[in-house]
Amino acid sequence: MTWSRGLGVATGVLLRMGRAGLRGLRGENPQPTDPGVWRMRLSRPASPCHARRVTPQRLVPGIIGFAPATDAVYLRELHAAVPTAQLGTVNTLRSVTASLDTDAFFALDVAGRKAEAEALILAVARSLRAAGADFLVVTSNTGSIILEGAAEQVLPILDIFAATVDAAVDAGFARPGLLSTARTAASGRYHAAADRRGAVVSTPPRARIAGIDALIGREAIRGVQTPESLRVLQDAVDELAAAGADSVILGCTDLVLYGPDRIGHGVLPVVDSTHAHARAAARLALGGSAS
Repeated sequence: MTWSRGLGVATGVLLRMGRAGLRGLRGENPQPTDPGVWRMRLSRPASPCHARRVTPQRLVPGIIGFAPATDAVYLRELHAAVPTAQLGTVNTLRSVTASLDTDAFFALDVAGRKAEAEALILAVARSLRAAGADFLVVTSNTGSIILEGAAEQVLPILDIFAATVDAAVDAGFARPGLLSTARTAASGRYHAAADRRGAVVSTPPRARIAGIDALIGREAIRGVQTPESLRVLQDAVDELAAAGADSVILGCTDLVLYGPDRIGHGVLPVVDSTHAHARAAARLALGGSAS
């Protein structure tokens, strides 16, 4: 279990931060304990110190990590999504992170040992709650499907499917194509989220989905990318464009490692679930709402 301390070397001293509980998730309007949050900023030599008022963070995200390389992108984007003016010079967003035993989790799921897989998730979720998390950020589309209903017994989960579709629709796209694991494609989660926003999601041919599923398990989840696999993803984009898609959703967080722009290769704009989910988490942490 590690506390995320933001990036860089802190140049200020955090005096006190008010923290609201789950009232923000319920639509209430919680206020910090103190009328304001102040950060002391160290001046240059021979200059007096001065205080600067910053915006309080309302909720703390608890990140359940599935793959180290992808989790690093999540943490970077989580902090990058916070305007410096809101949290201060160092741009620090409080969060807690726990890494799941991913191999054991998926092995139990494949073996049909659902109760044991859920026990792993519940243990991680409880550790995050004990560390101060107010809501969960699950860094995997497929993992979100498997643990649905289990981790929510402990803390609310930020919906990765809704967050990604919202990002696509808000960008003006109505017919996104989906690149994901076979399980995510078959689950209908993206289709349902798109339907709620008046959009329509399409998927590549079944054989193409199987090929993408294989490269995700063989390479992407391990932080490996090859030119051959990138070409497979680009071919899938070409097929989606030919079928009428106006954009592409990367519905597997590990696909971000190939580079969204390289996957789209100028044929279709790309909406990445990793970036969309992390940015929604930052909005929820700061304002009590993911929208």
